[in-house]
Amino acid sequence: MLGSGTQANPYQITTLDDFYEMDDEDCYYKLMNDLDCSTYGDGLWYEHLFFVKELDGNGHALKNMSFFPAGSNRSILTIISTQATVKNLKIRNCIVHTSQSMATGLFESGTSSVITYENCDFEICLNDAGGYLPRLFGKAPKNHVLKNTTLSLQAVTQRFLGLNVGTIQYCNFYIDWRALSYWTGGMFSTQAGTVPCVLSSVRGRLSAPADAQVYSGDSAAMVLFGSPQQCFVALETENIPSIALCGTSSSSQVTGMVLYDSQLAPDTAFTARAGEILGLPTAKCKDKNYLNSVGFVVA
Repeated sequence: MLGSGTQANPYQITTLDDFYEMDDEDCYYKLMNDLDCSTYGDGLWYEHLFFVKELDGNGHALKNMSFFPAGSNRSILTIISTQATVKNLKIRNCIVHTSQSMATGLFESGTSSVITYENCDFEICLNDAGGYLPRLFGKAPKNHVLKNTTLSLQAVTQRFLGLNVGTIQYCNFYIDWRALSYWTGGMFSTQAGTVPCVLSSVRGRLSAPADAQVYSGDSAAMVLFGSPQQCFVALETENIPSIALCGTSSSSQVTGMVLYDSQLAPDTAFTARAGEILGLPTAKCKDKNYLNSVGFVVA
């Protein structure tokens, strides 16, 4: 690879061979072009342990990833560095084929790793999942930071269960998620989570069969966030009777305001253990002047 691995002169990644050679947690790496994973080897994506100080996607994409996890503890991107930043990276047309529960998550790290994902854009499909997705960011989600990032997730799983990450700031999530058997769980938090989620939005659809049950050990409400602040929710729902907008523990609460589109999900009750939530019809949700007048600040 060209470059010296310094911040001023990062290693330049131009091929998937280069990408798989990221193995120094003191070095900086930069993607110089899109990488088409379907053209490498047998066309499948395999888990690999990466060590980086920083991976700069440079606005480029890993695309056409077809991933068949060889067991439950497998992830798309596994960064084992003690501390690292992944920024400006896109993932496009990534399909995860699994009939098992994803016991770690789509992105993985060491148990004490502190990983920041910033200005990233991920499009992922979790296909034919016989289990559940326990979290988006691996074993140590409380140590992770997600900033200015967009996630589009299509998923079919046995039940909903959290996409935990330590801190969420200025992010947009687009979800089309169907649970096959159970409708409870946490989306961006555990039931008692205090995950701070600031100035972020969740849009899309959540659905379950009419005979879906409460999963053993879960509370009767799906939990969306830990502790949201100035967040917006626009979710169309089917057979999802209730969504708690913040966690159920005493330390989990809405700070600032959380706004949701009540017209999209008329049969779903949105609640919060503490704090201010506001349900409005779609037209009001799009009226910036009105939102500013009620304290939900829109630039």
